[in-house]
This record gives sequence, structure tokens and C-alpha cells, in this order.
Amino acid sequence: MMYFMNNEEELRGKIVAYTQMAGFADAITIVTADKGILVVEQEVEEVFEKKTTVYHDQRAEAYFFQNKYVMEELVKRNIITKEDIAKYKQENL
Repeated sequence: MMYFMNNEEELRGKIVAYTQMAGFADAITIVTADKGILVVEQEVEEVFEKKTTVYHDQRAEAYFFQNKYVMEELVKRNIITKEDIAKYKQENL
């Protein structure tokens, strides 16, 4: 079952199955083989200084469901299926 992570510590020991770091995206999306989703945003504050923010699960959820490209890529690559998404929505939204 797919789920959203609250911090980078939850990535420990996981296998990363997909990342989306395109320049047109607002945030970085990392998806693990066990269907965990972590969303991270980086802001440049000054030259060579960056602030990294990990989205909490509810914010990550909202970002994910607005990002049709990532959902389509995950389905196409059979990492997260349409059924996984439908089940998550049914149980959590």
C-alpha cells in the first residue's frame, strides 16, 4: 500500500525505485520500492546556500495528487498502480 513519509530518516534501508527532480517541478519526489513517497523542496537563499524542506505527509499527499506527470510515470513503470492510488484515496481522502 502506498504511503507518505514525513522525514528523510524514513528512507533508511529502503530501495529507491523512482525520483523526479526535473527543473520544471516545484519539489523533488522520491518513491521507494515499497511505495513510500517523500517530497522535498530546496530553496536557494543566497549564493551556495540552500534550505531543504521535507514536506509532511499531508502536504506531500496534496503535492503528489496535483502532479499528474509523476503519477503517470509511476503507473507506466508499474511502481505504483492506478489501483494503489484509488485504494489510497478511498481509505485516506
